[in-house]
Amino acid sequence: MEGAEFLSNDINLLQVFYALGLRMLTLTHAFRNFVGDGAHFLPPQREGNVGGITDFGVEVIEGCNNLGIAIDVSHINDPGFWDVMKFSKAPIVASHSNWQGIGESPKKPYR
Repeated sequence: MEGAEFLSNDINLLQVFYALGLRMLTLTHAFRNFVGDGAHFLPPQREGNVGGITDFGVEVIEGCNNLGIAIDVSHINDPGFWDVMKFSKAPIVASHSNWQGIGESPKKPYR
């Protein structure tokens, strides 16, 4: 599943989606959600300071680890990536990301 928006801010929904077959989750996509801030690669949004993973996001990471749901760090911003690395006790996946590693950056860098 790409982006944890489907959870809103209800951790109990993680178990429901696991029962329905969820096995890999990107925590954010292009925008902020209750888990954290996305990579903001779409047109700029009016919002406050960009940050990493929220308290709810830490719950989601722990829930994913406990259920065996792989966390995909694609589309998360840099602070959020490092938060996932800090809080996840399981290996992570970067299924379709890493533009910084291939030498050519986008016109507008991730915030």
